[in-house]
Amino acid sequence: YEVLTAADGEEGVALAEARTGPISIVVSDIVMPGIHGDVACARIRERRPDVPVLFISGFSQEALRWQHGMPAGARLLSKPFTLDDLALSVRELIDGR
Repeated sequence: YEVLTAADGEEGVALAEARTGPISIVVSDIVMPGIHGDVACARIRERRPDVPVLFISGFSQEALRWQHGMPAGARLLSKPFTLDDLALSVRELIDGR
């Protein structure tokens, strides 16, 4: 994989906007400095509506406060997780499973 790394949500949005090639998946923590991951991913999806999103969080699905439910095409991977868990989740989302 070619990985684009951002320090926070704003940088992630800027990287996605500057990218001319495809983005196969966005992996983002939910709670981050500046804008949170769900907001950053919503902004990225304004231009790339079909990009799958893997959120990672130490909070459970029930503890998260999704304003409109988890976004379509997104999945939550709860911390702690193994590298195998991460790799499998990324691959499944890229493959559309």
